[in-house]
Amino acid sequence: MPTRSLQENREHWDAVFAALGDAVSIQDRNFRILYQNPAHKKLAGDQLGHICYEVYDPQGKICDNCPVAMTFADGEAHTIEKDASGRRPSPLFVEITTSPLKNSEGEIVACIEMVRNVTRRKQSEQAIHSLVEGTARVTGDDFFRALVKNLALALPFRHAIICEITGRDRDRLSTLAVWAGNSFGENFEYPFVGTPCEEAVNSRRPVSRSQGIRKEFPASRVLSAIGAEAYLCTPMFGSGGELLGLLTVIDDQPREITQRQMDVISIFAARAGGELERMRSEEERERLTRQLVHARKLESVGKLAGGIAHDFNNLLSTIIGYGELALMKTPDGSPVKDYVQFIMEAGEKAASLTKQLLAFSRKQVLEMKVVDLNAIIEDMVKLLRRMIGEDVILEMHSCGAECPILADPGQIEQIIMNLAVNARDAMPGGGILSIETAIIEVDSEFANAHEGLSPGSYARLAVTDTGHGIPPELQEKIFEPFFTTKESGKGTGLGLATVYGIVRQHNGAIFVYSSRDNGTSFHIYLPITAQSSRFEPAACRNGLREGRETVLVLDDNTSIRRLVTDILEPLGYDVINAGNGAEAMRIVEAAPESIDLIITDMVMPGMKGDEIVLRARKIRPAIKIILMSGYMDETTPLWEADGLEPVFMQKPVTADKLSRKLREIFDL
Repeated sequence: MPTRSLQENREHWDAVFAALGDAVSIQDRNFRILYQNPAHKKLAGDQLGHICYEVYDPQGKICDNCPVAMTFADGEAHTIEKDASGRRPSPLFVEITTSPLKNSEGEIVACIEMVRNVTRRKQSEQAIHSLVEGTARVTGDDFFRALVKNLALALPFRHAIICEITGRDRDRLSTLAVWAGNSFGENFEYPFVGTPCEEAVNSRRPVSRSQGIRKEFPASRVLSAIGAEAYLCTPMFGSGGELLGLLTVIDDQPREITQRQMDVISIFAARAGGELERMRSEEERERLTRQLVHARKLESVGKLAGGIAHDFNNLLSTIIGYGELALMKTPDGSPVKDYVQFIMEAGEKAASLTKQLLAFSRKQVLEMKVVDLNAIIEDMVKLLRRMIGEDVILEMHSCGAECPILADPGQIEQIIMNLAVNARDAMPGGGILSIETAIIEVDSEFANAHEGLSPGSYARLAVTDTGHGIPPELQEKIFEPFFTTKESGKGTGLGLATVYGIVRQHNGAIFVYSSRDNGTSFHIYLPITAQSSRFEPAACRNGLREGRETVLVLDDNTSIRRLVTDILEPLGYDVINAGNGAEAMRIVEAAPESIDLIITDMVMPGMKGDEIVLRARKIRPAIKIILMSGYMDETTPLWEADGLEPVFMQKPVTADKLSRKLREIFDL
């Protein structure tokens, strides 16, 4: 009998199957278990002589999809996977493979069944499925948290960390999510030098250790804290191939690291790199949007401020100009002279306020020349020391080389003065004010990260204090006009707005670095010019000078025309008035040789000042021009294309300023 023959050869089967790690049994055609190797007995218990399906099915029916039955039916080998957990306290998944056993006549007399425990593989597959599902519908921080949790369960490892490369020198790692055993951990930052991460960063390849990673890298505090043994880390790349960060799993027990695990972590490192790149792009878009909104807000306020200042300057020209004339004609000792002096002082303060508004709005008229930034600062040292007081230490750090910039020296002085005043006020108990210059080469990467800069050479002016600092929530507002943190009556809120406007009008950029109780540093970048420079302080004031030339005064404001006439006629000038461009051109065309100079406002209805300049020069090329304005619009002046260089005069108009300007022009 075949059954007796198989039973009689039990020792033979024991010798064949004892060494197998899989559970092996042999069943006859009645599904009676004829043989079990030790591994099968350990898995299913001693079932020798029992009917297989009666053991596993309480109803005594052949199991659905039974591979033994299929083999008896068709004589082929079959493999299935099955959840055999049943009433077991822990999951059990098995892979069952059956093959026929035939006699010498080719008849199937029995079936050999091999059962392999695939619980870890199934759990891993389920975890990978959970990993895919868990990260498929989330983005951002939620994606990174889902990734580390499910990745640790899928591989499986006890810890999982995803981090991005940070630091000015790209020598640090900042975690984006941490799975620490059974829960999420706090994010942290650490230098990767002296850790296995350094090997992954430098090689741009995965790094793995089955055991002993902590002993290999004893300087790593992270590995020491975990008690790490097994380690698998793979780099994350952006779409352009740039290294963005690392995805790492760690275990406190030795682990065999398989190619499958490396494939899984590499796939999700690529997915994580794409998500990190997307987040960075989104953050950059949000940053640029905030900057654009902020810039538009400042621009809108600037236009309003510039328009108000333009009209206000015309009023101030009349007040200050006639006040100056009245002061000159009032005898000493007269009480009226004191009254006029008070009017003049109030007018000068109002003019200063208007000038700050124009500086913020970038509409003021600049007298640009090539100057050395270091020379301007050195010339201001004595004034700055007196202004900041004895309890504030002034430190000067010059780059040692010339810093040639194309600038209005008076406006650069205004920048330094305003920042120094702010620094002094931020250090009521004393401190250190540092002013530093340097020549900086700005590359495209730095320029892209700093609004207002383009690649090139810049003079950097850094003004730093050790004061109470500026809270982050206020830093976006500090350049807005009339915004101040000072007590009522102790600040106009125009100091930093003025600085911002001047810097932008000089094609520069300004950035603030500050935190609460850690001081503040303003970094100003001004383009370097190739020309050499020599700073010359402004000339001292002279008295009113007489003249005999003929001057055409063009302004749509009657008060301004009358003021200029009343200033110049007593000095001997022949003054002709015109209220608009058309009237002025008729006068020039009627007697071109008789007019020596035109004083014209820049901004007027109809024909603007620069257009009048060009037309007048075509009729009489030698005619001299003064463009008079406190406001510059955004259009490109016409004279730039024509190569002309008219003289500018900032409003409000005063007798001293006007008389000196005329003599400077005529006496050249």
